Amino acid sequence: METLELLRLATIETESRALKSSSIEILNYKPDIKKSKILLTQQGTATLFMAKKGEPLLDEIYKYLKLGVGTEQTIVEKFIKQFSDIKEIALEEAVLLQKKQNLLASVRYGGKTLLEGFFIPEKIKVVGASFPYNGGGILEEGFKLIQHYSKENLKEELQCFIVLHEPNLTKAEADILKQLPENQFELNIGTNPKGFATALIAIAAAVSLATGICCPHRNEDFVIPNYAFDPYEVHLPDAVLKQISVSAAASEILKIRRNFLVHKY
Repeated sequence: METLELLRLATIETESRALKSSSIEILNYKPDIKKSKILLTQQGTATLFMAKKGEPLLDEIYKYLKLGVGTEQTIVEKFIKQFSDIKEIALEEAVLLQKKQNLLASVRYGGKTLLEGFFIPEKIKVVGASFPYNGGGILEEGFKLIQHYSKENLKEELQCFIVLHEPNLTKAEADILKQLPENQFELNIGTNPKGFATALIAIAAAVSLATGICCPHRNEDFVIPNYAFDPYEVHLPDAVLKQISVSAAASEILKIRRNFLVHKY
């Protein structure tokens, strides 16, 4: 079956279901980048963690971020271990799997669809996905979870939260982002650089997150080929910032974070 037809079927399946919308809680994550051996999320990202309601591992991640309970290393290792036996599958098989799910999820930020028709694969406790974040203002209650229920199941629920990890900005970058009006805050969060906003990846990625964009990593393993500089310290020159509009600056700073994710993953 052609890819476009598979995507059409996936969209129809998502849109045909009863739905419920709710705001997603935002948590801030501010590790010491230079000292941390393991990072839960990458700098310059907004990362979604999602699970079925009552999942202990999701609660463990939440309590660590909110209350400082537990250790980062333990949580990261538990998260990564989930994906040790997970293999990528073909899109056609993923669409068939999607149709069998009692519960699908879409995630939006303002008017942007970040994920659509997403589901939690069998044997996986917590899934996640990272999106580029430029460090600017965030819309109040801007992240929304849309739960799409099958007719046979209206009791099961998903839980999730967003983890914001600000990039290291120059004073000039931070100053210009503060000038961005609230009605343009959508510019501060990007869609997934490898296409997680589309049904094509949202479905397939749900069963292949072991090699996906969201998985926490050991910081010492981080190498970008052909980069002769610290990728955490890529910035827009002050001279450039003086020549472009505030909205253009927000977009360009976001582009840096997107490129970072593309090379990292």
